[in-house]
Amino acid sequence: MLTVSSGALARFSENRIESARSLITKYGAIELIMENMIQLEDFAKLTELHKGVKSVHVPLELCHYTNAAHIKAIVRAIELSEMMGAANFVLHLSDKVKPEESVQLIEPILKRNWKVRIAVENGHKDPFMCFEPFLGLIKKYNLHVCFDMAHALLNDVSFFEHFKEFKDNVVQLHVSDLNETGMHAALCRGQRDWQSLFHKLGYRGYAVLEYGLHRWKTLPTGSELFNFIDTDLAMLRKLGF
Repeated sequence: MLTVSSGALARFSENRIESARSLITKYGAIELIMENMIQLEDFAKLTELHKGVKSVHVPLELCHYTNAAHIKAIVRAIELSEMMGAANFVLHLSDKVKPEESVQLIEPILKRNWKVRIAVENGHKDPFMCFEPFLGLIKKYNLHVCFDMAHALLNDVSFFEHFKEFKDNVVQLHVSDLNETGMHAALCRGQRDWQSLFHKLGYRGYAVLEYGLHRWKTLPTGSELFNFIDTDLAMLRKLGF
């Protein structure tokens, strides 16, 4: 299955709820990402949009959790994700604490019997930007993984060289490329031979096209952005997604 991150329109509109609605209308399905819990709570009230939410990314304000209040808010976000019928909930491991502590803080969450799958994402900052520490936690705690390809391309290509070591834990991909603007660029504007790279990975499960317009030096027009999305989705479908 292929979807688009609702963050793709973030620099076009400060209203993330309307951005999500627009993408659901055009593409049928999204990964929902909001700045904060207030926005997520407000979106969850729009029951007519729930069918378009296939996965939910932890609100950005909770990516760097450090305390019990943060964990309580994450639990609420997961509950809302289940209410919306999402298959996956993507969680960053906090880079504000030691690696082991980052998992220990959320371990009670991981041990609960959720309908939604909790998937941890390889990060773009220490200590989770590199392959070895991330793999160690995956194996020790048997974690589901959201593999962010741009993060890996930017920081440690060992993720690709040793993908088979954690492939069975991967439940979704975040797909984007790098170019002169940084990470989370459109595939069609990037630097990689994606056909060869995906052939090497051998993964054809759930994939989310994740653009990060806040990192692009030049903001495309609305029609240009949708052309990028359409081009990238067409390429991914040809590759078997």
